[in-house]
Amino acid sequence: MRFGSIPGRQHIKQHLSLLAAKDRLAHALIFTGPNGTAKLATAFALAAYLNCTNRSDHDSCGTCNQCLKQEKLIHPDVHFSFPVIRKDKPETGTVDYHLANWRSFIIENPYADIFDWFEKTKEGKKTGNIPSSEAQKIIRNLSLKRFEGNYKISIIWGAEYLGKDGNRLLKLIEEPPENTLLILITSQKEQILNTILSRCQEIRFPIYNNEELATYLQNHIQDQDRSNSLLLQANGNLNLLIKNMEQENISDQLNVFTWLASMLRKDVIAINQWIESFFVENRETQKNAMHFLIHYLRECFVLKNKQAHPVSMGAKELKMAQYIAKNLSNEEIMGIVHELEDIIYNIDRNAHAKVLLMDSSIRIMDRAFVYH
Repeated sequence: MRFGSIPGRQHIKQHLSLLAAKDRLAHALIFTGPNGTAKLATAFALAAYLNCTNRSDHDSCGTCNQCLKQEKLIHPDVHFSFPVIRKDKPETGTVDYHLANWRSFIIENPYADIFDWFEKTKEGKKTGNIPSSEAQKIIRNLSLKRFEGNYKISIIWGAEYLGKDGNRLLKLIEEPPENTLLILITSQKEQILNTILSRCQEIRFPIYNNEELATYLQNHIQDQDRSNSLLLQANGNLNLLIKNMEQENISDQLNVFTWLASMLRKDVIAINQWIESFFVENRETQKNAMHFLIHYLRECFVLKNKQAHPVSMGAKELKMAQYIAKNLSNEEIMGIVHELEDIIYNIDRNAHAKVLLMDSSIRIMDRAFVYH
């Protein structure tokens, strides 16, 4: 993974390569931002740049021995930590046990998120963690002599899963060995200990804008209507865009359009059927679906008030957006958005999904006209 192979993120890539070229990188970085913003891929690219033997001012060469090893995630001076789920045997609760599987998973899609990884391990409804022993291993790895690279680097993917064990890294961050770099990656900055946050240089990754994703799509999708639908569905998430590209029919975020249309029709039977199918998904998938629907309704709000097509939409999404813009008031649209925000809040607090969704569906139905 090189900086040049990552779509968009130009200001971040230029900033990191400039700091590295001038030897002004902090010894501990934390990459923060939502899922699908290329944080892990950028960490790989930075590691490659630091150890490349033939780098330019802005990127690694991609062909030297150091780069080739980094491309396969087998560079002896670059170490990885990530959350795992312990199964029946104690060794399954260690990062080393899962490392080979994780490498192949990430090489296939370096923009994947933690919950894709949990799904890959067939434990999608469970929550993993970074073992407590991993912090000590990180300290040991960075204290060893370098094998062949310029830097010894430790990348912690899903740093929020360290929990209180993150405090074990404080001395390493405050007194780092020479030519070492610790990169923490998180999509939940609020769950990182303040003692860690305050000692790391933060690099923020915003969601992708439509222009960046549209440029990426130009090389992959020729059908403009499908491209518009993909952009809307992605909502700034490159990982979701890539996953939807691989599907013949776009999933529309677990058929939330079906749910929305059922509520607008006041079709309780259809709503109940949708809730039954949605209930089996893990919490993060449920929240992502609600976030997408909030994004869509806000675009409908813009469409209503500017009397113009605000963003690219496929024919299916645009038809419903035009109906909503025409028949629902600003207060009704934003009322539905507030209901969806409450759903996300309560999912985070382990509310019973079936009861929560049916209760919210009834309230949303009270706000809407009948959709045909």
